[in-house]
Amino acid sequence: NVRHLPEIRDEHEPDGKFRIFHIGHLYGKRSAKDMFEALALIKERCPLSAEKIELSFIGTLSDDDMKYAQKLGISDMVKYLGVIHPDALASYYMSADMFLVIDMNVPRSPSFPSKLMLYHYYRKPIMSITTDDSIIEDDMRMSGHKSFLYGDAEGIASYLCQLLDGTVKADGFDRDYWRKFTVENVTELYLDRILKLISDESDIDNRS
Repeated sequence: NVRHLPEIRDEHEPDGKFRIFHIGHLYGKRSAKDMFEALALIKERCPLSAEKIELSFIGTLSDDDMKYAQKLGISDMVKYLGVIHPDALASYYMSADMFLVIDMNVPRSPSFPSKLMLYHYYRKPIMSITTDDSIIEDDMRMSGHKSFLYGDAEGIASYLCQLLDGTVKADGFDRDYWRKFTVENVTELYLDRILKLISDESDIDNRS
């Protein structure tokens, strides 16, 4: 709810690290494997950038994902912070350089994690891993953030390398986008999406 949000303070530690945070639970059809493969590519192709990246997970991460990070040799780039009480989360939001949102890997995913609203509120760059024509992909496009499809570890790696060496910037997003997340606007977003899905399914049935 945008009516009850914490004050934003700069709590970034000037230690040269580029902190990417994923906040939430990853299991089932949500997986960090593409992100881990991207980190492995960064470590291989631009090691100076790899030394700067710190990817942190707050919440739960599947055993398969954790084992995959070890297999790829990127455990030094990844931190597992576990479940943290909501009252203590604000400092982590404030210390992030970028937020990561990982969608369900299903066609045209209708998911919209509640944490994404807070990501927007903290006015930091956001990167998503999602599926084509999903609600999250639409949200990233409208807000000016970066979105990648599942399976595009190459694209993620290339983007982060360029971001860290200064070739590209991640500051072209809408810093007032968070203001759209009133109860009324979110309800309208979901209603529009559901009606579109129903309409598309109806068109498919009529052509069958």
